[in-house]
Amino acid sequence: MQRRTFTTLGRKSAVHVVSHLRSRGLLYRATDNVAHVLSEFDAAKPFGVYAGFDPTADSLHIGSLAVLQTLKVFAEHGFGVHAVVGGATGMIGDPSGRSAERSLLNREQIELNVQGIRGDIQRVIPNVSVLNNNDWLGKMTFIDFARDVGKKFRVNHMLRLDSMKSRLESSDGISFTEFSYPLLQAFDFSHLFQTRNVRIQVGGSDQWGNITMGSDLIPQSVAGVTIPLLTSASGEKIGKSAGNAVFLSPARTSSYDFYQYLMRMDDATARKLLPMLTTLPIEQCEEASKSVIPNEVQKLLADNVTSAVRGAEELKRALRVSAFLFGSLDLELLLKDPQEVERLFMDAKAPIFRVSQSVVLGKSLLDVLVSAKVFVSKGSLRRLVSEGGLSCNLKRVADDSQIVNGNDLLGGKYLLIRQGKKQYSLIVVH
Repeated sequence: MQRRTFTTLGRKSAVHVVSHLRSRGLLYRATDNVAHVLSEFDAAKPFGVYAGFDPTADSLHIGSLAVLQTLKVFAEHGFGVHAVVGGATGMIGDPSGRSAERSLLNREQIELNVQGIRGDIQRVIPNVSVLNNNDWLGKMTFIDFARDVGKKFRVNHMLRLDSMKSRLESSDGISFTEFSYPLLQAFDFSHLFQTRNVRIQVGGSDQWGNITMGSDLIPQSVAGVTIPLLTSASGEKIGKSAGNAVFLSPARTSSYDFYQYLMRMDDATARKLLPMLTTLPIEQCEEASKSVIPNEVQKLLADNVTSAVRGAEELKRALRVSAFLFGSLDLELLLKDPQEVERLFMDAKAPIFRVSQSVVLGKSLLDVLVSAKVFVSKGSLRRLVSEGGLSCNLKRVADDSQIVNGNDLLGGKYLLIRQGKKQYSLIVVH
């Protein structure tokens, strides 16, 4: 009796996962049988859900978060969740959403990218199973693939896929290499069904054709769910600002830049993304969206997403850098730990100039600033000093002949220069 109750509750929760996704804006489209598949969920022996990620770079960008959040929702409802990084399919290249064929990466770069993406995924979903499809696709021969996989698909059906139609209508057409990609993804689904009892695949809306093809290889009922692609109010893909992706990895995008990207979201986009990319209660998201307080939604979004992707300590660092650059940080207190100043400058990508002691000690401050190339000329510096606009170590420079000695160096190696109220530079003496 106890087990039956547990199973019933698990099934009830599983069925509600679709309404949960819809309420958070994470549902774009689902196969007609998704409710039936979910109704067969058994909490005593749960089946799995997976999403695939091709290693086109060594980190995912922020646009991938909607798929990761969807996996988290399934995990919260008792499903086993799996992320497949395409060590094999990355050698081919997905034609979906592409107007031209991708440049092929070599094996060494793909392996580095796989490891980087694995780290991104595990930071966001600690309990996820991360797999590499090269572990099974890499063992297949071409003859095996043609007989066991290719035989199950009709070319005329594949030609109707959106990803194929758009490429066939282009002047370059599509290579056989990319034409085979949906079959490889379909085999991933089949392999995971057989080895890990995975019965649902999720992906971006541009993956609909690839996802639905997987059911042709699987004898039992399986389902597909797609998530809206993240776009701004102007229709630009989230994370692709001016061609520069905002990456999940701190090695590619600093936590400060990651945080500020979210803080700079327009109001409409921030309101849309708040329930999609955070686990805040829907009621709180709706309440925040009605607020007239400037940037309240952006602040909630940036705080929660940065913490989820980078961790609490990196959020603190991003907040300290923001406070430093926007003038609300207690710099007097900060100067008690000069090395923290250098870390803040590095995180904020603020100007750092490195010079030898011979350039600094016993020299006039103005000569030091010109020699270190902080300023171009002493003439402009003298005008700045006369106007009271130059500070060194938070003290206004009143004498343009001021000499720098060892006691002036914070921690024995730093000079913190401020021009005006907010323009900082750091000189590091070695």
